[in-house]
Amino acid sequence: MLTTLFYIPSEITLGSISLPLFGWGVLFFLLLVLGTAAVVLAGRQKGYREALESLLIPLVISGIVIVWGLPALDDGLGIPVRGYGTMLVAAAAAG
Repeated sequence: MLTTLFYIPSEITLGSISLPLFGWGVLFFLLLVLGTAAVVLAGRQKGYREALESLLIPLVISGIVIVWGLPALDDGLGIPVRGYGTMLVAAAAAG
């Protein structure tokens, strides 16, 4: 049994351009775009005040994890996805 299933790379290479995935990289800006879209859509349905009250804290926590948490897990090869821990988190998320 493998202890590390695979590595999530810390950089995305598009031709000659190399973009960071974690920290202030692609994943963070994707969170900004999707978070803004979620707040706007929820704001149209429930009102912007209620949308911000319900979505602001989860979006801020996700941003903190992306900017500071995920880069700390990088071991030079990328973020390792471990076998047992991944399955345990998947089981806990499934309920």
